[in-house]
This record gives sequence, structure tokens and C-alpha cells, in this order.
Amino acid sequence: MPNSEFFRMFRAYGGIGRGSLFFCYRWLVFSHEIVSDAVPERGLIYDLGSGYGIFSLFLALRRCEREIVAVDFSKRRTASGRRAARTLGLDNIRFVEEDFFKVDLRPSQAVVLNDVLHHVPNWDDQRRLLGRVCELLAPGGKLVIVDVARRPLLKFCLGWTVDHVLYFGDDICYLQFERLKSFLADNGIGDFAVRPLDAGRPYSNVLCTGVKR
Repeated sequence: MPNSEFFRMFRAYGGIGRGSLFFCYRWLVFSHEIVSDAVPERGLIYDLGSGYGIFSLFLALRRCEREIVAVDFSKRRTASGRRAARTLGLDNIRFVEEDFFKVDLRPSQAVVLNDVLHHVPNWDDQRRLLGRVCELLAPGGKLVIVDVARRPLLKFCLGWTVDHVLYFGDDICYLQFERLKSFLADNGIGDFAVRPLDAGRPYSNVLCTGVKR
């Protein structure tokens, strides 16, 4: 259901046009409010692999006490997010054009990996990214992951098809959540929980959260 944030962000991404069409697609397929509620309400928060910055901006709009740093390697996507942030008049978000394996990171209250990990091509690189994230979280900091589960099967198959069409030729590596939980536990992340996000949505996404001990 559209809310006040939807209409403000719709206008910020250009109103009727290509940018706002993609925004509407993301709004329909992603559970912005549920995931936002899993993110701390204040402090430094990194959104790694932020794309066009749609969820990053939503986080910043929801709570002015959040300091959002949105990191993406794409100049075009980063520029789109910056334009939308200027239109919205937000001063609690900045966009960084950089590879998230290389960007300088400070200890933070939360790190968000939103539909990112399955685009990292293998478990070794996924572990490398996750290990870096676990190190930079402050004690009590929150790890928030949204990614693809293999059930419900039909929704997984739809997501698999979209991934392999939109990102044709890329290596896609879907997570094994027990392996993820074990790795995070070994790297200081406890209270691991998984919540399905597929109700009313076309894809088999889940929300995974954990807290730095």
C-alpha cells in the first residue's frame, strides 16, 4: 500500500519516467517497512551494494537520527541516489561510489546487505565480505541481510529466472542459510534469525538478522 514515503520518493526519482518505474517495481517486490523496522533507529548505518539507493533513502526518511552511507560501484546508480536525496532535502545520507570490498568503513551500528550476497559469485567471496562486515560492526551492532531462499519453490524459480535474465552471464550464488549462520557465529554474530518476506510478494526473499557480541 503506498504511503507518504512512497509518494515523496516517487517524485524524487522523477515522477512519471524510467527512474520512477524502476522505483515502483522495487516498491512492489520489496518489504521496505518490515526491513526498516529491523534496522537501528539511530547511528551510523552502511547499506552495501545500495544500487539506486531506494532502500537507503527510505531508511533516511524514516529516521533522521540515522546516518546512512550508501555504497555502490556504479556511477550511474550512485548519481541517481544523490539526485533523489537532494530532491528530498535529506542531510543524513551520503552516497559513495566504490567497490564494497575496498571502501573505507568505520565501526557502525548496522550494516545492510539487501539483495547483494547472491550476486557475489562464490562462497569464498561471500565469506570475505561477511568477515569484513563482522569486523566493522560495533558491539551490539546489527547485521541485516535480505536475500533469496529456495522456498516457496515457485517464487524461487521466478526470482532465479529474473536474476539470470537481468544479469545474464553473471555467476549467481544463492545462500545456504545454515552455513551462513555457522559462519556468522564463528565471527561474533549471535541472535541469528530468519524471517520470510514472501507474503504478498512475488519472490522468495527472507530477512536475516544478527547482533555483534
